[in-house]
Amino acid sequence: MGVLPLEFSNGQNWQNLNLRGTETYEITGIEKITKPKTKLIVRVEDTGREETFETVARLDNEIEIEYYRAGGILPYVFSKLPNS
Repeated sequence: MGVLPLEFSNGQNWQNLNLRGTETYEITGIEKITKPKTKLIVRVEDTGREETFETVARLDNEIEIEYYRAGGILPYVFSKLPNS
């Protein structure tokens, strides 16, 4: 886990954005995720082409945000165990 699921906004998809998966992606605003379904901007760069588009971080509730910040469910659980 620890993967940030993103959903396209405004009727966009990989086809109408001409994404092939070979581009370089930069996601801004991850550190500001404090509430479910935060909007984030993705910047795409590929051989001289640069474009940005809006996405929704599909962290749908507070506990999913906590899991993501911990690096996944397992690291979250381990962080809650008492030190022995």
